[in-house]
Amino acid sequence: MGARQAFGAGLALFLVASAACGFAPTPPVLVVARLVQGAGAAVMMPATLAMIREAYPDAARRTRAIAIWAVGGSVGSAAGPLLGGALSAITPRPAAATGLSTARVISPNATNSSSSSPWASPCSPWERPPPNARSTWRS
Repeated sequence: MGARQAFGAGLALFLVASAACGFAPTPPVLVVARLVQGAGAAVMMPATLAMIREAYPDAARRTRAIAIWAVGGSVGSAAGPLLGGALSAITPRPAAATGLSTARVISPNATNSSSSSPWASPCSPWERPPPNARSTWRS
């Protein structure tokens, strides 16, 4: 399998797992989907470096391309949790089912007083309030 095929397979696996995270009906399904996301990323990331190596045969240009690749990964790693937290704070309740709010859902300090479950929080997609209850979620 070449670098392009590995990248495509990893990307497809990552995208399918991301959708599974968004629609996960229970915490264990979310955890398994996140593991599959990690497997997709583990296939995809080395393939990107191999494609850079193939695209830039000149050592100086390849070094610059790898540096830009590393900066992109660093910025993404730093900005992802910040943007995810901001989006989780401002999005409507159905969007809380995405992987962006995972940290809020499993936070030990986010438990709901109506339940002793650590999975129950104001934004938990697994435990909905009664239809007539006043929502504590910001809209």
